[in-house]
Formats: sequence, structure tokens, C-alpha cells
Amino acid sequence: MAAQPYNFSWMVPGEICACARPDRRAHAQFLRDAGVRYVVCLSDDLPPAPYPDLHIQTIPVEEFEPPTLDQIHEFIGICELARARQVAVCVHCRMGRGRTGVMLACYLIRYQGQVPQQAISNVRFKRPYSIETWEQEFVVKDYYDHWTKVRTV
Repeated sequence: MAAQPYNFSWMVPGEICACARPDRRAHAQFLRDAGVRYVVCLSDDLPPAPYPDLHIQTIPVEEFEPPTLDQIHEFIGICELARARQVAVCVHCRMGRGRTGVMLACYLIRYQGQVPQQAISNVRFKRPYSIETWEQEFVVKDYYDHWTKVRTV
């Protein structure tokens, strides 16, 4: 039987969602039933429960730390694959707030054309307490600067 993971929400319905660690098979079933086919785990010590038809990718980011630009690019690459296949991505860390919120904001910058403060505000509106540190906010702005340079070249 499927069970919604803790702190689950859609950031962009049908495209990207987030949650705390989906550690039960019932959570994996819920994600699969929702159309998720890619699960990105940002905690290398907390892999989600394995499940058929779910591609689990780990991008280890230290708790309360920002991801590197390379890690954000790796995440966006997974999102590109999912978008090309018209399936959804779920991103999570331990609680689905700090590291997860950064990746969601970067997704909104890349695919929704949002500026950093707008993306951060939208993530925090849908997922309170997300993006927990100044360093995490800064990397969202850094990704935006990088993305706007790449986009205009």
C-alpha cells in the first residue's frame, strides 16, 4: 500500500516534487504512483527504499551546507533526462528543507525563468523552512549568475 512521504509536496506539479527521506517501500510506491521515475538523494547516508521503475541517484551534500555548482549541474542533468522522458523527479535530503530547497530553487531558475529571490520565496511559500542558511541562499544566486551567463553565450 502506498503512503505519502513526510513533508511531501509538488513544486511544479507533474515535474518536480520534494520530501523528507522516503525510507519505506510504501513511500516509494506513492512516488511511483505519482509519476516519479527519478529520485535524487542529497544524503549519501540516507538512500531511499529501492523500488522497481525508480532511478535513484545520489548527489551527496553535507547537511546544512550548500551544494557546489557541479552538484547543481548534476541535478539539473537528471532533471533534463526526466523532462525528455516526460516523467517527474523527486528530490530529498534528510528532512526535505535545506539542501532540497536549494535544488528546487535552482530548478525554478532554470525551467521557470525565475530570479533568485523569487525562486527562494516560492520554495519557502510551498515548503516552509526551506533553504536554511545564508550560504544556501548565496549558492542559488551563484547558480543564477552562472545560468544567465551560459544562456546568453
